[in-house]
Amino acid sequence: MSFTVEVIDGRHTISLTGETPNCCALPFSPRAMEPELATGSWLVLNFAVWSGSDRIAIQQAVDLGRQFGGEVQVGIRPFDHHDEIRRWCPEVTETAACPLWILLCNGACACVVVGMRSDNELAGLIDGLLGR
Repeated sequence: MSFTVEVIDGRHTISLTGETPNCCALPFSPRAMEPELATGSWLVLNFAVWSGSDRIAIQQAVDLGRQFGGEVQVGIRPFDHHDEIRRWCPEVTETAACPLWILLCNGACACVVVGMRSDNELAGLIDGLLGR
């Protein structure tokens, strides 16, 4: 898997190449939650476009998507300011730290985790989301 982050028409975009079918790039700064996020279990990684360490989390999110296969969808979304996240997920209260990992169940925010986390910790949160 590889990815590129670009600015197109003043908006940050991420393009994924070679990702698993349950992993997708999500648009920068949506006005509301996308309809596809309202169905099923999702891990959404919100990475700050200005943070080099957040780029490491992109590969981690994709790896978790491979580990859980079709049981969980993985979305990867760039952001520049935290208020962009609150537009589509008002449960987010963080104003400075990143990355932000958001777990959704049928569109409802089940958990928000801030910062770099171990694979085991994130896998445990996903297991909880899946009711294991």
